[in-house]
Amino acid sequence: MTSDAPTDSSSTSTPAVEPVASASVALAELGPRFEAFAQKLERPVVFFDIEATGTDPLNDRIVEISLVRVQAPPIGVEDVRTWRVCPGIRIPLEATEVHGITNEAVADAPAFGDIADALVELMTGADLGGFSIGRFDIRIIQAELMRVGRTLDLSKSRVLDCLLYTSPSPRDRQKS
Repeated sequence: MTSDAPTDSSSTSTPAVEPVASASVALAELGPRFEAFAQKLERPVVFFDIEATGTDPLNDRIVEISLVRVQAPPIGVEDVRTWRVCPGIRIPLEATEVHGITNEAVADAPAFGDIADALVELMTGADLGGFSIGRFDIRIIQAELMRVGRTLDLSKSRVLDCLLYTSPSPRDRQKS
């Protein structure tokens, strides 16, 4: 039976934007030390990395985000996800020289607001890990979420910032 009544478009949700890349990794493939680490997890950990239009977390924009959520078995390692993001501003040549992502490469990518719900869902209730995430990545995610009217409560999240465990060296894509 069909209805001629108008539909309420506010109740329809926007379709999820699928990541440009997704890969599965078995916990055992990551080695015995990582497997032992995952066995002891009491909370999930999301390891992530961001590429952006620059180094200012409040004014620059995300152009790519990759993350993986790790939980204690039996779940283990969830699919690795990577999204390219149209930043809504030009990517400076200096940034492209670091990460290799061009304006043309993100021209048809979703806006940050299109992936925000998926990111919030993956990061909620998790601890966070990555390289220099306390200095930059967490701050730029929070700024991007504010711009699209979303929030992510990280007040109970612990942060494992690998920058604290490495010696300082300039970032150079050719050497990484």
